[in-house]
This record gives sequence, C-alpha cells and structure tokens, in this order.
Amino acid sequence: MKFLFVAPRFHTNQYVVTKSLIGLGHSVAFFAYYMGRTEDHSSVEPDLLAESLLTRWQAGVFKKKYGANLAESKKIKYFIPKFSDLYKKIKAYAPDIVITRETNMTSMYVSLICRILGIKAVIVYNQIPFFSRKKTGFINRIKSAVKKLCFPRVRITTVCTDNPSKFNKNRDQYYIKPHDYFIPFAAEVKETERAYCSGGIIRILSVGKYRDYKNHFLLVDAVSLLKDTRNLRVSIAGQAYNDEEMAYYDKLNGYIRDKGLADIIKLYKNILYSEMDRLYTDHDIFTLTSKKELASIAVLEAMANGMVTISTNANGTASYIEEGICGYVFRTMDPEDLAAKIESLVSRKNDIESMGRAACKNIMEHYSFKNYYIALGELLKKEFKVDLA
Repeated sequence: MKFLFVAPRFHTNQYVVTKSLIGLGHSVAFFAYYMGRTEDHSSVEPDLLAESLLTRWQAGVFKKKYGANLAESKKIKYFIPKFSDLYKKIKAYAPDIVITRETNMTSMYVSLICRILGIKAVIVYNQIPFFSRKKTGFINRIKSAVKKLCFPRVRITTVCTDNPSKFNKNRDQYYIKPHDYFIPFAAEVKETERAYCSGGIIRILSVGKYRDYKNHFLLVDAVSLLKDTRNLRVSIAGQAYNDEEMAYYDKLNGYIRDKGLADIIKLYKNILYSEMDRLYTDHDIFTLTSKKELASIAVLEAMANGMVTISTNANGTASYIEEGICGYVFRTMDPEDLAAKIESLVSRKNDIESMGRAACKNIMEHYSFKNYYIALGELLKKEFKVDLA
C-alpha cells in the first residue's frame, strides 16, 4: 500500500509509525508545511508544500504583530498551500491511503483533490478527544454540516479524553460520533537493559519546549516543596531556538538559582530526537507539567524506556498511564499534588524499578505499532473495504 501523510511537520509522534509501515513493505510519503529543528528523517524525508501567496503575506503580518512563538502557531493554523503544487504532488504519488492532519484549509484541499483523483481512503487526524461532549444548538449544527461537506468523513484521534478525572466522573455526558475512531499513539520499546537509581540517586526528567504552556516552573516549585532532595537530581530538556524561547530558558535558570536548587536542577537545550532514548534511560521518573497539552508523545516515549511517568491531568495522553501501576496523574497547576506524587516514589525507591518495568509492559501490550496497525486495519476494512494484510 502507498500511504500519504499530510501535516504541519514531521512530528516525533510519526516516527515509529512511518518507520514501521516501511518495514512491513508499504510505501510512505510525507507532505509538510515546514521542517522542525530536531526531527529524525532517517525513515522518511518530508516533502515541503509550496506556500500560497496569501500564506506568505499572512506570515509577514504575523511576524510583525506577534512574538516568534505565536507567529509560528498562527502560520501553522492558517497555512494555505499552493493548490496546483499540492495537486501535482498527490497525483504523481497516487496514494492508496491518505491521512491528513486537522480540519484546516490544507485538509480541505487534500479532500477535494482526492475526490477529483478518485482516491477514496482519506482520513482526517486530529487530537480532539474520541469521547465528545454532547453539543446542541444551531451554530454547532452548521459547523457539523460544513465539516461533512469539506473534510473527510472518517476521523481518527490519539486522544480518548483530554481530562481523565473529569471524564470518569461525568461519563454519561459523553458520546462517540459516527465514523470516529481511536487509533493509539505507537511507541517503540528498546530491547536493552537499564539501571534504576544508580548510586542511590533518583533522577527526574521533564521534556518540552521552553515555552510558557509547558510550565516548567511548576516542577521547580514542586521540587522546592520536597522534604529531602539530597538524593534527587532533576533534568529539564527543551527546545530553545528563537528569542522568546531563550528568554524563557534564562528566566527559568534564574528561578532555579533563586530557589537554591541550582545543584539539583539542570537545564538542557536542543537535544536531537535521535539522542532522546539515552536521556530517558539515564533517568528514573518522567514528569509532564504542561498547563494544557493536546497529546504528549513524550509520555509514551518515557514509558517505553522504562520510566515511571507522572503527568498533568490536562493532557490527552494522561489516560495512557495506568495509575499506581506505572505512574500517576496529578492536578494541573498544583505543585503540592505533584510534590506528593514525587515524594511517594522517593519514599518507596524500590517501587521505581517495578513501576518502570510495568510502564514498558503497558506500551508493549497496548501502545506498540502492532496495536496501531491492527486498529488502523480494522478501520480501513470497515470504512473503505481496504485490506492491509
């Protein structure tokens, strides 16, 4: 089969999927809006889409009006490709299966072109939760009608719910829309032995761009609340390329010094994706502290490398964690709750290895490429009569 993925960039959450599809003998192409700095293109080299004149004009406006981070987000959100370029690329590749990201102008173009070319197996992927809240009203009916008209009717998501605790309390308020499917993220477990708490030191890792929504300051606050940090070391690794990210990095460094934690918490910048496995296996506990995270693949990568994982509940992959077995979920923006979760592991050091190995098992049993492939195969057979076997 010939797979085509269309997305803003070749995100790390696509690496295992594309590599594994190729390993099974499928052909994979990837069309992207831009290249990320730390991407690994060893399996697939993205083909950049030509920008429309409107996109170029908008990018200039966004750059003048907003800071670097928001300008980047705006450009991605409102990106419009050059229609003729996209048409030629899709026609030349002639894919059997197309997976396009988000309900935006690019996906609208992809859907239209595929209809013209007679390509039927077209799927839109986003990270809107699989379990939707019931919505009523005229505006919502209009939005639904527009989506049916302009975008692929079949949707996949890697997110069951954006807040597990709220979902579990109010399950009757949610439903599953027709033609919506949950296809889990896929992570890769490396068949290597790893040590835990080497030299009696417990090592904590947090990964995320040096941007406000990642909320690294919360982890610093949580560590400052711990009773005993003598045998604790914390690493924060993130992207810091533009001026805003560097300013955030410098502010965070200063905050760590002001808290008297410079000997405990260290910051790292711009580590390549190919080097991340080593970073994960050098640490014991992973934390995600974001104010709001659509779906963090880092949670799965950490578990795949045998780390106990602690995630904010405002994260689309928090539900991937088996609480109390391979990790914990804490209340977002609550440093006391995060500190309590860390403290429980520090006081039960022997549990860190057993929970880390349980995290690995969780990935192998539920979130490997095999799980992704089976779920995708069932969807394709049901919706398009396409057999991957």
